[in-house]
Amino acid sequence: MNATFGMVAYRTPTTTGAFAVRWRGRWVKEYSPDLRFSELRPRRGEVVRRENDLLLSADALTTSVIVRAGLWVNGRQVISPFSTGNEHRLVFEYLMKPRRGWNTAAVFCATKTGAAAAAWSFASR
Repeated sequence: MNATFGMVAYRTPTTTGAFAVRWRGRWVKEYSPDLRFSELRPRRGEVVRRENDLLLSADALTTSVIVRAGLWVNGRQVISPFSTGNEHRLVFEYLMKPRRGWNTAAVFCATKTGAAAAAWSFASR
């Protein structure tokens, strides 16, 4: 993401996850208790129809000002978020045609003092 913060996202056969990292002479896992993600859509593990366009969305909420953020789908950064007019909340939305099988989404946000990331997977038939 930049010289200070980054993200590690992963998917195994049994789980999907992500976490933020901070450069301190080496990459160290970052924990930011004031930054959280909500309203992840589609829900983790949900099965969606492939014929329909799908609105992928997530909300980022924090007590600090968000300075950097992004959304990735299946390993590609697809958008930077748009703001709701409140610098403590960002809404990510992306209209997509899901690929057959498992799809993975990851979201990342950084403030001046910390960073956080989340990832989730959903299936398409």
